[in-house]
Amino acid sequence: MYRFFYSLIFYLLLPVIYFRLWLRGKQNVGYRQRWGERLGFHLPACSNPKIIWVHSVSVGETLAAIPLCRCLNQKYPDHQLLITTTTPTGSERVHAAFGDSVIHCYLPYDITPAIRRFLKHFQPALLIIMETELWPNLIAHCKMSHIPMLLANARLSDKSTKGYLKFAKLTRPMVQALDKIATQSRDDANNFLKLGANLQQISVSGNVKYDLQIEEELLDNSLFLREKIFGQDCKVWIAASTHKGEDEKILAIHQRVLEHCPNAKLIIVPRHPERFDRVAELCLSTYVPFIRRSQLQQANAKAGILLGDSMGEMMMYYAMADCAFVGGSLVETGGHNLLEPAALGLPSIVGLHTFNFKEATQTLIEEGATIQTDEGEMPQAICYWLTDESARKTAGQKGKELIEKNRGALHKLMQYIDPLLNRTFVK
Repeated sequence: MYRFFYSLIFYLLLPVIYFRLWLRGKQNVGYRQRWGERLGFHLPACSNPKIIWVHSVSVGETLAAIPLCRCLNQKYPDHQLLITTTTPTGSERVHAAFGDSVIHCYLPYDITPAIRRFLKHFQPALLIIMETELWPNLIAHCKMSHIPMLLANARLSDKSTKGYLKFAKLTRPMVQALDKIATQSRDDANNFLKLGANLQQISVSGNVKYDLQIEEELLDNSLFLREKIFGQDCKVWIAASTHKGEDEKILAIHQRVLEHCPNAKLIIVPRHPERFDRVAELCLSTYVPFIRRSQLQQANAKAGILLGDSMGEMMMYYAMADCAFVGGSLVETGGHNLLEPAALGLPSIVGLHTFNFKEATQTLIEEGATIQTDEGEMPQAICYWLTDESARKTAGQKGKELIEKNRGALHKLMQYIDPLLNRTFVK
């Protein structure tokens, strides 16, 4: 009954959803393409009947899924990997990482006909959902089709838990239908229990983002680009994954940093590519020489600000810097992944809104690898990391040690997958 009314509302909202896609397409043309896939039409062909399906909503989840997908390809070479996303940027990351070796398409909207067409076309042997992308009709129809479901690297903030509990009649059956929930932390596990999951479903596997591997080639490229763009004898900080409302603040903070650290340089990387041009306009207004990554070949002078207007190069941008601000934390977005700079030995700064990565943030703060502060005190924190080399190196080493100590989530996930994939079920 509750799912019926949910579906009815979804149907009524479809025109609004597609109109929103069209509007977003003004900034990113990908939103105006492949609309049929979102209704379960024009799906890519697949000749292999053994399909492992991984769903990662956008860039962050896709980056977390990449190491898992590589392990799946190695361990199950006779299976075809299908990766779905909901955003063009997620799609771009899949193609950049795997090319044509995997099948990619957009996840259909959560309406019964679209889901049925999708499941009939691919008939997956297993569904792995990254983090927390839960859709009532999708999960219900997978359950009816006897498709095992693993919620991997699952996280659920207190705020999201309260939201789900408001619709408990809808969300409880959905959570209980999952075969396995592998959470990042005990807090996440407790929140899933509040939603109705049982103890047999849940295991605390840790965060697969701790299993990040750093390539030597990336480090070499970053050193070359740093000198090419900024020159020598400078200190560089990065504002990564910034959101609307943060960029103006970051540029104002950089002006204050320059008062105390005149050789400081800034790399600013917006979270969403549709905002690249707007942030470029803001950079121009500072009167600090700046260059866009996309126009680097045309650069003939050193810059004070680099706008990272490219996809899939975040780790390289981090490797160019001496310390990092991780965005989404000066506004109420909840922050982003602090483990990426930590893996490179970068001390970090975050704002007060970090509920998406509460445990990792708190641990890094306790280890002395991260400073949490508000906008007003942020220039001092940045100058501290940039000017005190000993403190910076000590904090960076603490972060790297934390990463090494917490590796292993990927191995645990692979152990959960075996019994689910090998389960006998009726298609």
